[in-house]
Amino acid sequence: MKVLPMVTDMELIAGIQADCEESYEALYNKYASQLYVFTAHKLHSREIAEELVQDVFIKLWEKRAQLDIQTSVTGYLFKMMRNEILQYFRSFKDNEVFIEEMAGFDLNTKSRTDDSIHFKEMEISLKAIINALPQKCREIFIMSRDQELTVKQIAGKLDLSDQTVKNHITKALATLRKELKQITYLFLTALLLIVIYSYSQY
Repeated sequence: MKVLPMVTDMELIAGIQADCEESYEALYNKYASQLYVFTAHKLHSREIAEELVQDVFIKLWEKRAQLDIQTSVTGYLFKMMRNEILQYFRSFKDNEVFIEEMAGFDLNTKSRTDDSIHFKEMEISLKAIINALPQKCREIFIMSRDQELTVKQIAGKLDLSDQTVKNHITKALATLRKELKQITYLFLTALLLIVIYSYSQY
């Protein structure tokens, strides 16, 4: 690796705009660890933090010709990092896989993480939604998801047809999907506000 003489951050940016890979590497080595610590603290995930930091520097290089830094380079990089974190959270908002995964939440689990973000409050909300289901619908859903019984086993235990059991499970999932979308939106919005507030203290 070529060692650069002592240069300022703005000189490194100028070098990057001139396609100097050594300047890019020097800026990365100077700030990547700081951005990583900041991001890992917000997301509680080393893996996701590493990935998002890499994304920030990739975007910095790809958009080097359009860079227009009016403040400090440090502030600019942390602003990019904050935006990357916000985009990461927003990606969950209408994610059907995320909603389906929450609908299949293990009721015996004391805590649950997705990319190490704690979902204790989501678990409480999920249980509240399940408890609000009609009695038979709730009973069948819990037998299916908590006790892991098959449709045929549930039908045999409750003396119901297979189709009736399927209908109750479908109804429960539809209710959960609808309610969880709203709860997920509010939950992630709260996380976004926390990130924004924390960043403003930097």
